[in-house]
Amino acid sequence: MSNLGMYQTIVVMAKKVGGPKNLIAGLLAVGGFAGAGISMLISKINKGLKKNSVNSSQDAITLYPYEFLKSGKEQKLSVKKKDRFRVIDSDEDVIFIEKLSDPGSLHAFSISFLKDVSDFE
Repeated sequence: MSNLGMYQTIVVMAKKVGGPKNLIAGLLAVGGFAGAGISMLISKINKGLKKNSVNSSQDAITLYPYEFLKSGKEQKLSVKKKDRFRVIDSDEDVIFIEKLSDPGSLHAFSISFLKDVSDFE
């Protein structure tokens, strides 16, 4: 058996739409609409995921700035008296903070250390 059946099907479809140029143009149009639809669907999914992740990360960030009441050092990370920080996230006994004097820097400290050297409760 050969692919003659498939060839006949393509020829019949081309004749129905007015020739091979119209068939190719129609296939490209259908493909373009399908691609645009899939792109819009993926865009909506990404927006939904970003919206959910922004809400959950906003809940984890504490907007209240804390202050170190005394200087200290924990595992090669030192803090200075009067430095201010913001809590970004916590996990069991570890708290991730961002120093306001050094935005974008993430430091991990134990809860007991932060309670000892700052006004963090």
